[in-house]
Amino acid sequence: MIKIIAVDDYLATLNRITHHINRLKGYEMLATANDGYELIKFCNQQKVLPDIVLLDVLMPKLDGVSTMEYLNTYFPSIKVIAVSSFEIEDVIIDMLACGAWGYVFKDKGLDILTQALESVAAGVPFVDPRLFFDLSQRESLIQKRQESRQAIFQQFGLSAREKELIGLIVSNMDYTEIGELLNVAPKTIENTISAINHKMGVSGGRPGLLMHSIRLGLTKMMNLRSARE
Repeated sequence: MIKIIAVDDYLATLNRITHHINRLKGYEMLATANDGYELIKFCNQQKVLPDIVLLDVLMPKLDGVSTMEYLNTYFPSIKVIAVSSFEIEDVIIDMLACGAWGYVFKDKGLDILTQALESVAAGVPFVDPRLFFDLSQRESLIQKRQESRQAIFQQFGLSAREKELIGLIVSNMDYTEIGELLNVAPKTIENTISAINHKMGVSGGRPGLLMHSIRLGLTKMMNLRSARE
């Protein structure tokens, strides 16, 4: 059985997807989550991981792009299909560059979702055909993204813990929540941010580090303004 987790901050969507998955042969719902924070916390705490995650893109605490990048780095065995209402090319490219295996629309029927599940379960990436997106670009996007991040990490000599934290500061999580994911005290988060800022020559605490990280392209943040238009 292929184990699925659906992640969405809208309960009606979670219920709809869960009902659909439960009707499909060969698939089972392992869990649901309301945002990227809950998903990462689940993966950190559970011995049994999902085979496929159906991931919303626009979420309040940790958006789909940031969640996708974290999963691809620390849980690379999990295949992710973005399930979104948005047809924004930059968001689609960011999701694929961060390692997503698929991208489908949540509000245009579930037949396409079934096709995406079957394709991704077989190890073949899938993008909703109505997007007219050239999937042959995916591997190149992923490689460029990884090379770019690694070059910056090496330039500033960031530790493994510092790299992990940078991927989470883009969220709306407070230090206590981030600390729960990293299994450290909130004060450690604050001290680690100060250490990163010192290495990178940045002032302004977490906001300053976030803005510098975005400018460097080290941290990805979904374009929330255009996504809501």
